Amino acid sequence: MYANYLEKKLKDVADVYGVCPGPVNTDITRNSPWWFGPFGKFLFTVLFQSRFRGGQHLMYVCCKPAKLMPSGTYHWMRFEKPRSKPSLNEQNIKELMNTTQQWIIQLNQKYQKKLDEMSQ
Repeated sequence: MYANYLEKKLKDVADVYGVCPGPVNTDITRNSPWWFGPFGKFLFTVLFQSRFRGGQHLMYVCCKPAKLMPSGTYHWMRFEKPRSKPSLNEQNIKELMNTTQQWIIQLNQKYQKKLDEMSQ
């Protein structure tokens, strides 16, 4: 939905794409319980693509000529996929942006208090 929102906002300024590199082997298991760590690491190594490979998908979208890839398209592992109907719904996009704005305000207030306390 963010990509759809930005694509409309930046229509004449920049190309915007939704990109999902697919499952990528990251350090997501680093804080898992001791008994799951080795199993999770093995599972991720066997079933998920490397970070390098996941990064290639992002670079592919970034470097492909705009003439071959129209702005506002969604890509999963280098494949163009149709955008879902809920992600195109104007009301859903509006709700998402309002919620995001509220979170930003709350986080700014929370961390501004901490910064003020630290500076005293």
